[in-house]
Amino acid sequence: VVVASEPLCLCGVDVAAPHDRRPGGKEFDVFEAFKEQLTSEEWRTVEREAAAAAAKRMAQDKDKQKHSRESKFLPTYTGHQAPCLEVMRQEPKSLLTGLAFEDRSDPSSRSSAVQPLNQRTGYQVFQRFWSAKEAFVKARGDGLGFELSRAEFTFTIIDETIPTYAATVSIDGKHTPHWRCYQERLGENHWATVARGPTEDVVDAYGEFTRTLTKPTNSIPFSIWEEELFKEGPRFEHVPVCFLVPPDDMDGYVAAGGEKWPPDDMPMYQVQAPKFSEELFGSKDEAQVESWKELELKGKDDFQQRNYQEALSCYVSAVELAREKAVPAAELYCLLCRRAACHIEVQDFESALAVTHEATELEKGNAEAFFQKGRALEGLGRYAQALECLQRAREMTRGTRGAGGAAADSGAQRGGGQS
Repeated sequence: VVVASEPLCLCGVDVAAPHDRRPGGKEFDVFEAFKEQLTSEEWRTVEREAAAAAAKRMAQDKDKQKHSRESKFLPTYTGHQAPCLEVMRQEPKSLLTGLAFEDRSDPSSRSSAVQPLNQRTGYQVFQRFWSAKEAFVKARGDGLGFELSRAEFTFTIIDETIPTYAATVSIDGKHTPHWRCYQERLGENHWATVARGPTEDVVDAYGEFTRTLTKPTNSIPFSIWEEELFKEGPRFEHVPVCFLVPPDDMDGYVAAGGEKWPPDDMPMYQVQAPKFSEELFGSKDEAQVESWKELELKGKDDFQQRNYQEALSCYVSAVELAREKAVPAAELYCLLCRRAACHIEVQDFESALAVTHEATELEKGNAEAFFQKGRALEGLGRYAQALECLQRAREMTRGTRGAGGAAADSGAQRGGGQS
């Protein structure tokens, strides 16, 4: 079991374990089972590293044999080494099981050798890719809904002695600079990966998870967020099962024969908040003084001054405080609509869409949320749906020509023209 958390980024964590042999001791054909999950380039990386490790091992064996005083003749290769040598000589492009074979159903095209992918090095390279992909989709939140072959990872070695890696990812062939993975080997056979990314990439159809975010990425100064994104991940700390026992139950656990945690000889460390904590979240005194109404007024002023990031930060905090205070639905509705407008101004259309969805559930007969929802859909290029929302907002405002109605009416006309 692995646990990880991040203060400012979306976070996903995964640990890849070694596979077990099939009943009867048969080799598990990793390629056959997972051939659709890795990209062609990722499979080539598995192949290259497996081949390089096999060649290095054989060179070392050959060197030992050359200098052996026990025999005048070089001993022949045995076991898996001879077939690997034969595969390298005859099929330099086919070290990966079936990768370069046109017809995998043809028995004559399959080597009886133990393939590099199913050897230690090849399989561990596969583990690294698999762990990175799993951590990535866990951070996003869509899990099995995301086709793993769409994400292609490129690793850079950080420390060969541990070993640890950093990874970047491309989605559908397009580089995504706001995602980063950090990976390390645990023990001899496990690989753990932590994926970090921006909150606007979360997949949250109903906004339930998004509502828990007190500081969306676009409300944080970019320099601070970027520093956190590229900060080298800390090492995983191994802890025993007793680490999970609540402190109040520890005496009973020890009395039953369990191990005490923390041990008496373990030094205690004082936990310090990150240096940017006060800059982002304000001091405790300030947080207690400001009410959701004060934050709403600040957000309104910032919005009028076109300080959209600052306005967004105010409205995000105001919404959370308003929920805690259980304010009337009409008040929360207004805050959500203004927050959505801020998301739109910073071009975070996915978040705007999630917020407007919540707002329309609060008040289905109010035009403002449908107007903002139409703008969000327009920003996402979903023009037919945008036009539908804007027309609905226009119909709601007919006969009630207030400021909001005029805005929605003009927005509907603009949306219709652009569609």
